[in-house]
Amino acid sequence: MALERILPPTRAVFAAPFVATSSGAESLLVRVWCGRFGGAPATPEAVDVAYRFISRDGASQLSIIGVAPTTDRVVSTRTVALGDGLLQDLTVQWAGSSPLSGLCYVAVYLVRGLPPGATRIVAQLVGGYVLPGQGLVWPGSLVYGSLDGTGFQHLVTGAAPAAGAEATVVQPAGTIWRPTSINATFVTDATAIGRTPSLVVKESGGATIARVSNGSAGATTTVFETWAASVAASAAAGVNVQSLPGGLLLRAGASLTTATDNRQPGDQWSALNAYVEEWLEATV
Repeated sequence: MALERILPPTRAVFAAPFVATSSGAESLLVRVWCGRFGGAPATPEAVDVAYRFISRDGASQLSIIGVAPTTDRVVSTRTVALGDGLLQDLTVQWAGSSPLSGLCYVAVYLVRGLPPGATRIVAQLVGGYVLPGQGLVWPGSLVYGSLDGTGFQHLVTGAAPAAGAEATVVQPAGTIWRPTSINATFVTDATAIGRTPSLVVKESGGATIARVSNGSAGATTTVFETWAASVAASAAAGVNVQSLPGGLLLRAGASLTTATDNRQPGDQWSALNAYVEEWLEATV
């Protein structure tokens, strides 16, 4: 006859379904990337990484790693030694003002070595975007790269150019952009000549990816120029619309610039507005 024996609990029995072992020569590496929108910082306070670690004698300890990220898309890093035992679980939470989805990416790694030089990655435990009410847990959460899913969609406005100059927007470091709509207002002087406004897309090295002309403008005219994805070209009184090339994905340092054939010294572009889908380029 089969018998079932119930063992009394001891400090050496662990209930966690998954654990990561540490010999005392491993650490947790936390990396956080946060962006800005509308030209203003997202004003974060902290990202908190809470984890439970069980030492070899069975004692469980809850610890919290706080990371105060910047808002310029540059990585903020914390490394904490684990000790000798078992990592039982881990939770990443946003502990600050409310960012928008897609503005703060967090990755936590188990690394070999001790601070400050622990960089040999053994495993990635979590990876994904966080915001209030949407954290990451290990074990349990899927690991997502910073380029997975839908990006953060927002408006970027360049500087207002001087008269007779072109308008431009330069893509900041640490980002991948998909432009969806670009527009600006073009005002011409009294010189009797036809102008042809265009949008030039260049990669960071200066090579031209695309040049898209958009209607025409005569003397003493105000024209609202728009380049947008998946639209039909059209021209009406004071409004020119042209389609953007499909599949544009731009890396940091790329530029969007007007280029005007027959531009005159008194012609004036407004600041260029670019509505873009943005991903943080979180690199290991």
